[in-house]
Amino acid sequence: MQKAEHILSLLGQKSKERPDFVFRRLYRYLYHPEIYAMAMEKRSICQQSQLMAQIDPLIMELRRERCEWKNRLKVQLLEYAISDLLQAIYQPLMLPCAKRTLQEAMISIQSTPPPFGWVIKMPSIDYFQQIELDRYVSMLKQKIDDGRLLRCIRRLIQLQGWSSDWLNPLWLELDRWMMRFQQKVTYIRYGEHIFLLVKGPKACARSLWEQINRFLMERLALHNFEQHSHIDLLATARFSFHDYELSVGEDQRMRWFIPKKKVNRCLRPFQKKGRPVAFLPRIHQPIDQIIERYRQERIEFESDCSMAWNRKKQIRYFRYVHFASLTKTIACKMNMSVKQVRKRYQQPLQRYLT
Repeated sequence: MQKAEHILSLLGQKSKERPDFVFRRLYRYLYHPEIYAMAMEKRSICQQSQLMAQIDPLIMELRRERCEWKNRLKVQLLEYAISDLLQAIYQPLMLPCAKRTLQEAMISIQSTPPPFGWVIKMPSIDYFQQIELDRYVSMLKQKIDDGRLLRCIRRLIQLQGWSSDWLNPLWLELDRWMMRFQQKVTYIRYGEHIFLLVKGPKACARSLWEQINRFLMERLALHNFEQHSHIDLLATARFSFHDYELSVGEDQRMRWFIPKKKVNRCLRPFQKKGRPVAFLPRIHQPIDQIIERYRQERIEFESDCSMAWNRKKQIRYFRYVHFASLTKTIACKMNMSVKQVRKRYQQPLQRYLT
């Protein structure tokens, strides 16, 4: 039996070498236990042992073309496996306008040369998830000719709703259509987040806005685009992209900002009413493990802020609240004051900033 990595690699290679290739007999890969194990490895899952126990029973059911749809764990496993199969097929088809990482997208946007024009704020992912299921399946059939797999996908969407990974066929359609205007616009996409800048008078942006509306209605059967989007002059408005805000400074340079609401969202488990508090779910862990967990969260937050114009201020505030929560958590665990914790664990606490 082939390894899961080898299977996904072969699917991706075939998709890259022959973009018009139609895949058949993909359903049989759902019989492969390693597909599920590998899918769980890629995700942070709390119930790994419970999910692992469901793999063999799920495979036996799938061989009989059945699934216990009321079993949440089996449905979750099946969704993970199919998501990885779809990603292996569609990721190699990504156009240059679609970026693989958030940082890559931010750099591309920031390097857009002036003069800047009008930005079309596209709808949120909720809007695109309104695509008709039949229309979506017909898009999948352009690459996948496997009735059993398509029936599974249809059933999962009806039960679970849309997984963001499953919208790749829709994004591919939109990217290909937008490339027709690449001489006139700057179009950059990261997942469901889209930056669309039109240079020239507002009439040009308005014309493109109307063409997008017609495309979404005719090709994807998505309506009311005009109610979920609008046009702004980039030089005078802050544009939201992922968790960040983009604005143009007086020197005509684009600058990224970390909004305070993002910082507060990251700090939500560690503060109450604006004051640092102990994070009680961690008090039963060893102290070294508690410090390391806080340290990794600090590193992750600071990495996210690396391109932000206001990163020093936001990182300073994050560290203050986060480190205070760390000392309060240890104090709660050891039943001592924060002052005693700082004195007794001075050296271990220094690892927080290393």
